[in-house]
Amino acid sequence: MKQTVLASFYLSLAAGIWGGMYVVSKYVLDYIPPFTDPRARKPTPLGVG
Repeated sequence: MKQTVLASFYLSLAAGIWGGMYVVSKYVLDYIPPFTDPRARKPTPLGVG
C-alpha cells in the first residue's frame, strides 16, 4: 500500500513538472528566442536542407 501511494505521488509530480515546462517555455521563448544553427539555413548541392 505504501509503495502504491509513493508511486502515485512520484507519477503526479513528474506529470506536473512535465506539464509545467510547457507553460514556462511558452513565456521564456517570448523573451529568449530558440537557438538556430546558422548552418541549418545553408543550401546544399541538391537544394535540400
